[in-house]
Amino acid sequence: MTLNQRSQWTLILVVLASFAAGALFNSVGRGGAADAARIPNVIHAHRFVLVDHSGRQRAVLGVTDKDMAELSMYDASGKSRCEIHVAANGNSVIGFYNEAGVHRVLLGEAQNGRAGLGIFGPKGKLVAGLDFGPNGQSLTLYDANTGRARAGLAVAPDGAPSLVLFDNEGHDRAELHVLGNGSPGLVMTDANGKRVAAIP
Repeated sequence: MTLNQRSQWTLILVVLASFAAGALFNSVGRGGAADAARIPNVIHAHRFVLVDHSGRQRAVLGVTDKDMAELSMYDASGKSRCEIHVAANGNSVIGFYNEAGVHRVLLGEAQNGRAGLGIFGPKGKLVAGLDFGPNGQSLTLYDANTGRARAGLAVAPDGAPSLVLFDNEGHDRAELHVLGNGSPGLVMTDANGKRVAAIP
């Protein structure tokens, strides 16, 4: 991701505190209460850049041309390792990245009431996903090599749980469920989705 595409709100507090502290020390050094009164209560800016003692960029806070508020934090080598994004419509996401820039963990929330957590392998393929939304909750595990779903555990809005197992191609092959009325069931299908066995 580019600098303008990357986004802890704690940085805001750090920046504001540093400005306020600097102004206060200056006023005390001059012994002027009037100078202290001129400390700004609000600071307006499009972008803040935080650097370390060597001048290396370690964090950036800003708003992009697409009205996305973003905070990016970098390691000592200049690689982004943590980002926070909040879109104009309120959709938000927090991402963690490895030294190669590949996302490893994404945590997000959307306007439609959905919230999710994704965990990725070293190559960036999704290996586990946790989803909460109007249609229920689910946990899905994926093949780290192909990215295809292999197992899923879900709870429907009515509280009915189900466990689904997938083949190498991601096709649903076996499902164990308990209906809302308490009736259990097991269904197995072939590669084409045709039912081959069921209990009851």
